[in-house]
Amino acid sequence: MKKISIIGLGHMGERWIQAIKAEKHNVVAALDSAAAPFALTSHPDLRGATTDDAEKFWETPCDALVIATTAPSHMSLLKRAIDSGIQRIAIEKPLSDNCAE
Repeated sequence: MKKISIIGLGHMGERWIQAIKAEKHNVVAALDSAAAPFALTSHPDLRGATTDDAEKFWETPCDALVIATTAPSHMSLLKRAIDSGIQRIAIEKPLSDNCAE
């Protein structure tokens, strides 16, 4: 059983959570800036793992990270994940919203 962290609890984040749970893995940390993240309506058990505090989120050890946010934030979150030592990262497409990144 793997410990998975996820950033972004909108519609795509909710789909990732379904897949994570279907494979019997645990969501150990979830980060979203929304006051009422969409995914919590169908996964209220994640309330304890959900935060809007980025520093608290990045301090939580995990085996893998899912980035399910909008494209403009993908590269900065990916860089932060790599800098944090996370080796397994799944990121929604597109990787970036411009060629320069």
